[in-house]
Amino acid sequence: MGIEDLKDFILPIVLIAFGLFIKNTKNPNFQSSRKYWKILFILGMLNLLMKIFLLFYL
Repeated sequence: MGIEDLKDFILPIVLIAFGLFIKNTKNPNFQSSRKYWKILFILGMLNLLMKIFLLFYL
């Protein structure tokens, strides 16, 4: 597991973190995008699980 493998985990973690940030923020600039937090979170989780599966099982 090198630096190349770690770079692949950055995008899913950012998606998960940004989804949770949108859900918990009180900033009015993010109020219109609040309905998309579940989509970002689910896409991040699925992407992270897929990368973990591919890393350990292939």
